[in-house]
Amino acid sequence: MRGKATSQQAEERRAAAEAGIRAKIARLGGVAGLEPVFTRFGDDCFAQRRDWLDDRSPARPVLSCNMAATAYFGVRGGDVAAVLPGIRNAGLTAWGPQDADGQEDAYAAGTIRYAIKYLHDQGRFTDGRLMASPALKAPGLGIDWDRQGLPLVNVVEEPKPCDAQYATEIYHRCESDPKGSVAEARARYGTVLTLSVDATGYFTVARKG
Repeated sequence: MRGKATSQQAEERRAAAEAGIRAKIARLGGVAGLEPVFTRFGDDCFAQRRDWLDDRSPARPVLSCNMAATAYFGVRGGDVAAVLPGIRNAGLTAWGPQDADGQEDAYAAGTIRYAIKYLHDQGRFTDGRLMASPALKAPGLGIDWDRQGLPLVNVVEEPKPCDAQYATEIYHRCESDPKGSVAEARARYGTVLTLSVDATGYFTVARKG
């Protein structure tokens, strides 16, 4: 299995998956007011454990590879509300629930309209009730940022230390590119924003028979 996880086909799929993630990061990095700092990549291939072999379903692969990433950006001037329209215009995805006409609901958490309203209203409805988190959400993607001094405080954390390779991992990569830290980004820009790309499968080896 190790040979399959590092085969030419797997490497080509791996490179394509990473290129897709980097394209998303580059598109967001083109938004005025955002400065890319570093990205933490996680890339793993798992072999099916021996105690799973009682499941002989051909649908279950004997090897699966997945890649995820979190990109860290500095917000120049610390004004997230100012960059949110640019994030919408970047066309990365449709953030949050959309109506039949493809328009955002200003009161639906996960949308850019809601996030702008949250920041404008300081996280509270007019009757004083707390508003839900303004983090942007879409299938496979998420954007969040430092929010201090607001009712729902959020402080972007440093990436967790890379785990040791598990026994069932045939391939394992965990790295930050380029090297960097949240503390350095916060010291320079004041506010840190993250783009999270959920784990996506890019290569599998099907069970024979």
